[in-house]
Amino acid sequence: MSWWRNPFLRVHVGGAVACAFYVWLATQADVGEARGGLALALVVGWLMTGWAAAATSESRSLRQAVVVWALAFRLAGVGTEPTWEDDYHRYLWDGYQTLTTGNPYAEAPAHFFGRDDGMPVAVARQLDGINHPHLTTVYSPVPQAVFAAAAALAPGSFLVLKLLLLLIEAVGWWSLRRVLGWRGWVLAWWCPLAVTEFAFAGHPEAIGVATMAMALAMWQRGRAGRCGAWVALATATKPLGAVMAPFAVGRFGWAAIVGGVTVWAACYVPWWAQGTTAEWPALRFMAGYFEYNSTGYALLALVLPTKAAHMTAAALVVGFGGWTWVNWMRGDRGGWPPYASILGVAFLCAPVMNPWYALWLLPIMTVRPTGWGIGVLLAVPLAYTHGWGDPGGAGTNYTHPAWTRPLEIVVVLGAMWWARRWPRTD
Repeated sequence: MSWWRNPFLRVHVGGAVACAFYVWLATQADVGEARGGLALALVVGWLMTGWAAAATSESRSLRQAVVVWALAFRLAGVGTEPTWEDDYHRYLWDGYQTLTTGNPYAEAPAHFFGRDDGMPVAVARQLDGINHPHLTTVYSPVPQAVFAAAAALAPGSFLVLKLLLLLIEAVGWWSLRRVLGWRGWVLAWWCPLAVTEFAFAGHPEAIGVATMAMALAMWQRGRAGRCGAWVALATATKPLGAVMAPFAVGRFGWAAIVGGVTVWAACYVPWWAQGTTAEWPALRFMAGYFEYNSTGYALLALVLPTKAAHMTAAALVVGFGGWTWVNWMRGDRGGWPPYASILGVAFLCAPVMNPWYALWLLPIMTVRPTGWGIGVLLAVPLAYTHGWGDPGGAGTNYTHPAWTRPLEIVVVLGAMWWARRWPRTD
């Protein structure tokens, strides 16, 4: 059965099968309860990704074919407004606010209810769909710049925003083209979670993935200031990006500090100058009162008061991060930065673990894969089982079935077991 192992067959048949399921998901995504279709598309997508990745190839044409199929996957979902997601209303509203008022952090969306400010109908529709409209926006300055760019092109257009996000993601992966082996290349472009969260749901984690990929590319080339600058942009996309900062400083010293601090300040000073503290008020509120798909934090909350559970979880993450950094500083600092394990502990201890957060692991997984990291990417979509079986479904009931988190853990452990059997060749 040598034909079964043929790389050409695996890429093109695997790509065609995965693409067919993404196209089918696109026909279901904005009609009623679509999460069953989402689950099926993710399962098939992962099977085809694994099948293609197992066919090691150095063919330049096959690498290009991987990218072509990846673009087809994304184009399948780019025109949808999926029923399992509603965060995009906030993105489009924020972009319009930045464009028209200069500050998306100044007022919560609820302040605009009932006001006739002459906004376009497409934007007014987004205002009606925003969740938690009493809160100011939780999105950082770099995503806000992208939201505003989309609003400048077409106010209220989810399609335009998603096209911009997909372009940014592609630039990030292209920056690693000389670094990634075959399996990393396939994972980067075909990761099903990235397809559904970026092309279908339009999450700005695409910016985080791209900036972290650029930071890793600069790390590999030894470009100190540029590495620091890209880490700063990642941090100004979401605070999770800061996980790479200590390693950049540890390897490159002052050059990374100057580059990083300069870029980070440039992202935030304009908002501070207007008397706002950007996304931090909304982040503090969410950290203090929200819980969703938590694992380690949920166990802490069983035995500790809420505030103590938060503080203990934070201490565990900081302590583990410090221990990892100190050990790394004592060893060889030339390899890839070992920040993935810190993200893993942060996700384990977080009170909120949305599926798209896991994509912050994806860039480092393409160059330094681990079984548990791939397992997290596989497992977190199970969070979409909230409200399963409830007539209100995903939009009204955010409680998970009792089996959700145990199954997530089983998937991660299974991936760890499988990785031990997977040959370490590329």
